[in-house]
Amino acid sequence: MRTHIHIQNRTPTLPGTGHGPDSTASTLGRAARIWCAVMVLFWSVFPGFGLIDLEVMFYAQSGDGWEVGLEASWGVLFTFLVALPYAVVAARPQQLQPALAMLAIVAAALLLAAPLSGKASPLLAAASLTLTTAPLLPAARRTWTSPRVHAPSPGLGALTAVITTGALWYAAIAFTQSRTGAPDDTTIVFHHWPVQGALGLTVAAAAILLATWRPAERLFQITLAASLVTLALAWAMHPHTLGSVNHRLLIAATLTAGLLLALHRPRCPGYARPAAGLPREVDQP
Repeated sequence: MRTHIHIQNRTPTLPGTGHGPDSTASTLGRAARIWCAVMVLFWSVFPGFGLIDLEVMFYAQSGDGWEVGLEASWGVLFTFLVALPYAVVAARPQQLQPALAMLAIVAAALLLAAPLSGKASPLLAAASLTLTTAPLLPAARRTWTSPRVHAPSPGLGALTAVITTGALWYAAIAFTQSRTGAPDDTTIVFHHWPVQGALGLTVAAAAILLATWRPAERLFQITLAASLVTLALAWAMHPHTLGSVNHRLLIAATLTAGLLLALHRPRCPGYARPAAGLPREVDQP
């Protein structure tokens, strides 16, 4: 006589994905993780120049001709909002879905930046980002499920509103400067004003998603907090350079928003309320 034993799978699921914590890790092969590690260097060092442009804020001197405001916005976009998501996937494949969401936001922002700025170079940047993300799409298709949107807490909702408003204002000024032919900086063939505008669009969209999509909360919190704090420091150190914000109140507000976001405690991603009628676990004294 054969006895069939059924073992119930109690592997916890990731909220908003419907997959266990190891499903994406097993789906994303070693080659894809190595590719992500290479893309970190591609976007942050060469030819993305993310870190290269960020470090300008630490050694540029007044009168040297460095356009630190524009350099910083380029560095923030391609270091924290592009290279960092690749690094997270290389180390923690379970974060593939939020990381791809961030990369998709950046690509969409660069696409919008082309008509809004009157420059074609953002289209090439968007195409390059899309191509470098393509090797991750097969794994994403096998694990992707429709995200569930949640209402943000009052505090996070208010902070998101402030960040989104400021980011859209920042983007509008950058696009206006680009269209009116203001002095610009270039990296290879890429104009910096359109990229600064794309950064503003990315921060605005990512802040909204952070507040409403729980699986993205941790990654988006880290990337946006780092972006806001770095921008505020660059503006404070070089307020009179091209692309910088020369207003103490706005600098302080950006720094405060970044720090509050960094201190925000994400809602427990592995916690799920017990279904009605099921006993709750009680800690024993």
